[in-house]
Amino acid sequence: MLSLKKTRDLISASQKALADAAGVDSQVIARIEQGRSERPAYELVVRVVRGLQKLGLSGITPDQIAEFQVPDDTQAVVNQ
Repeated sequence: MLSLKKTRDLISASQKALADAAGVDSQVIARIEQGRSERPAYELVVRVVRGLQKLGLSGITPDQIAEFQVPDDTQAVVNQ
């Protein structure tokens, strides 16, 4: 599993290039990569993944990006 930044680095894309391809502001990409966007909304995840696909990562899926992972139920119980 790769971080969003490492995924971006695979295709040599800047935050701005990914943001443009995803149709979001570049600050959104920066916040995700810096861990300041916990549990990004489904629509945002879809936009970012589609942006990565447009930039050349045709087979990328949300479950391959660390920041888009959904915690399993066991973690939720431990944190309560």
